[in-house]
Amino acid sequence: MEHFRAAERALVSALVLGNADRLELSGRLRESDFTDPAAAVLFRVAMDAERPIAAADLPAALQRQGLLRRDGYPLSELLDWLPRLPVPVHPEAWATLIVAGTVGRQVNAAGVRLLQAVDIGREGTWPVGKVLAMASAQRASLASGFHRWEDLPAKWRDTMPCLPVPDSAAAERSVPEHVAEVSEAELARGAGRERVLLAGLVAAPQLLGRIPWLRDEDFTDPACGSVFEAVRRVHERGGAVDVVTLPALCDGSQRGWSGQSPSEVARALRPDAAVPTTVPFLSRMVLGDALLRGVERAGRELVALAEAPASAGGVGSGLMTAAQTRLEVLRPFATRWEEATRPSRMIDLTRHPGLERTRALERSTPLERSATSDRFMTADLRSGLNRDAG
Repeated sequence: MEHFRAAERALVSALVLGNADRLELSGRLRESDFTDPAAAVLFRVAMDAERPIAAADLPAALQRQGLLRRDGYPLSELLDWLPRLPVPVHPEAWATLIVAGTVGRQVNAAGVRLLQAVDIGREGTWPVGKVLAMASAQRASLASGFHRWEDLPAKWRDTMPCLPVPDSAAAERSVPEHVAEVSEAELARGAGRERVLLAGLVAAPQLLGRIPWLRDEDFTDPACGSVFEAVRRVHERGGAVDVVTLPALCDGSQRGWSGQSPSEVARALRPDAAVPTTVPFLSRMVLGDALLRGVERAGRELVALAEAPASAGGVGSGLMTAAQTRLEVLRPFATRWEEATRPSRMIDLTRHPGLERTRALERSTPLERSATSDRFMTADLRSGLNRDAG
């Protein structure tokens, strides 16, 4: 932050002393790029003047706009900088460093906004679709910053001080392996919902054709994800899916957050008590939770990138490329969520004769259906209705 402010003050000094070309800076540098309020005011006055402003004319120009305070601010700040600044002969390098600082702050702000959106989404205030829209907006914001950096003259970028490019691997290492700081209660709710979903799929494996967008990595509990993949694999081969043969097909080495292996999870399923009509709804909730975790991880990685010592100078395109890469990871989530929430994906019992025993549930609400399923479901379905509506 300190070297950004030094660049801002040096550039303003160059403008006041006539060592910077206003025409070259016009359109490439903005008042909002400055973190020092005094430098921002002086920059605006110098750029808005009809002709290049001389140091002797600066007090009058500030007075005309009502910007000169009785204590001499911001001129007093300028007089304090001048003795401590270098001779202003490289204004392009300083201007480039200022833009790079703005780019770095954009990356940090995008990460913070994503984290805020996830918090609101988990509270149920925002549906998942709105969180996705926020992520898309941040991607567009970073793209505009990237284009702005690329539009700077090449000679400007060449004169910027040689700063290290952000180490993507180091920034990633600074993010905990389990980035989503999900409480044990959240994990329990997610795993409980996922087990009810798996029980419904074992009872009616033909419903897998209705949820082709769901993947094993979407599950909160890795053991449940392994069971889901085993069910899908067996069904695609045309084999029988049941709680007798399924445990033997699950990899028993990978354990979930609760310590259970996939085979133990498969043996504990209760397909006889499952309500298959809740499968599409539950699968959307599982995908929504996975999407929120993905957005949270992207947000934390963006903040880590912007705050890492290696990105102290903003480093322009290097930082922007790394940031955009992290946001691009969310595109497949958006595609799958759009497919999952299409009206045509809503279950039609007439196309599944094997589900006739649950046809009466077709007219019931999700909350009423939840009362007939697992004990984890009653409160969880209620809290997830708004999220699923997104």
